[in-house]
Amino acid sequence: MMPDFRVRPVQHRAVFRWTFAASGLWLMLSPFLLSAGEAAKSDLFVGEAGLLMISGFLALVIAGYSCSRHNLMPPYLGLVLGLGVFLAPWLAEFADRLVTWNAAVIGVILSVVAFFEFLHDQPAPSNP
Repeated sequence: MMPDFRVRPVQHRAVFRWTFAASGLWLMLSPFLLSAGEAAKSDLFVGEAGLLMISGFLALVIAGYSCSRHNLMPPYLGLVLGLGVFLAPWLAEFADRLVTWNAAVIGVILSVVAFFEFLHDQPAPSNP
């Protein structure tokens, strides 16, 4: 007999919330953990770190805001934030390649989780 791997609705919202919370914390800490030695050498690092820290804070806010039930706004906000984090390295012209890849990967993860949460939370169509 095959195990049932389907995600239940309550667990699905928890996946969204925990993914955004963990990614938010990582985005806030990663500029310092990934480029600790280069922080003193580069003036551009302040912009990169600031942008990632603000993005991480917004991810934490979205994770907290998603605690309410039947609210479609967190997936929309999460999708916009995920795409923004993904595009930020190229729009802001990040100097550090590792920080660029970090932001791109986290942006894709946030976008995918938000997109699936958006699809899952769509109300069922009513049959007339």
